This record gives sequence, C-alpha cells and structure tokens, in this order.
Amino acid sequence: MNRHFACAAGTLAVALTAVACGESPTSPSRINSAFAPNTLNRTVTGDTGSTANAEFTAADSSYVAYEASANLTLAEIGYLAHKNGDSLQVKGFGFQLWQDFRAAQEDLSNTAGASAIRNATMNMADLATFNSLRRLSGSQFDKEFVRWVIDELAAQRVQARAFRTGQSALVQAHAQGLDNETSRYINMARDMETYF
Repeated sequence: MNRHFACAAGTLAVALTAVACGESPTSPSRINSAFAPNTLNRTVTGDTGSTANAEFTAADSSYVAYEASANLTLAEIGYLAHKNGDSLQVKGFGFQLWQDFRAAQEDLSNTAGASAIRNATMNMADLATFNSLRRLSGSQFDKEFVRWVIDELAAQRVQARAFRTGQSALVQAHAQGLDNETSRYINMARDMETYF
C-alpha cells in the first residue's frame, strides 16, 4: 500500500501545479471506471494470485466492505474539494485525496478481490455530507471540508487499528499500512485547518 502513497509533499506539489495550470482530474463518474473488470480480470475470473479470499473471516470481510466505502467517499469528496475548494491548499489536498484513495481502492481490490469493491457506496451520513459540501463555496467550503476530512480519516484510522491484529495476514498488513497513511493525512489536514 505504501507504494500508492509515495511522497505526500511531492504529490501535493504536483497536485498544486496541476491546479495552478488549470488541469483537472477526470470526472467523479470515472472514479469507479478505474476499477472496471477489464483491469481486474484476474480477480473477476477468480484468479487472485493468492488464496486471500479463502482466508478471509467474517470480520475481515466486514473491514474490507467498510474500507471500500470509506475509500470511495474520500475519493469522491476529494474530487469535490479539487473542484469547489477556494484555496490552492484545499484544491491540491482534494486532488491528492482523489488520486490516493482511488489507488487505495485498487490496492484493496488486489488484496480482497474485485467483488469486495464492486458494490461500494457512500453511507447515508457521508452522502448527506457530500450533498451539503456541494452546496458550499469559498472559505466556508474549505472550513467544512477540512473539518469533515479530519473526522473521516480518524474514523478510518480507528477501523484500521482494530484490524492490525486481524486473522487474515493480507488484511492485517493492509490495515497496518492504512493506519500509517491515515495518520499522516490527518496531520496534513490539521496543518491546513490552522489557515481557516
């Protein structure tokens, strides 16, 4: 998982450069297309390259479903921040979330199989937040986005920590990497929070 979260400062710099140059990621509707069956044929056909799915416990499956939903939510709201953010910091951070949590979703698919993420959706509370944020603009959007993302990442970190000692070695390793990365993202978001 760490390969997807290579260098936060470098990624943020690239994202800010893209924003400053007027570049935009593809539309949010394409977020799910990044995980289309043609890119995951080995998992769709049942050849995961490991026996991961056979090793999963009910608790592991529950964690995978939670993380798939959280990754999708962070990617979607990150894209929204990239589009609607007022400050370059929020736009760049949103772009980074969009990229990194799409990559995390792909990594989760490689770990747990394509079916684990195929039906991922935002939960009702996150969908309500998304719709609420979508109506905001300017510095009010930035404040609410940063506040929400800190809470969402903290919740995801709690889940990851609970599964660091999971029964499946693959989920255990995945949760450890996610715990480390969400902690780093929370620190970045808290640094942004001081500007608002």
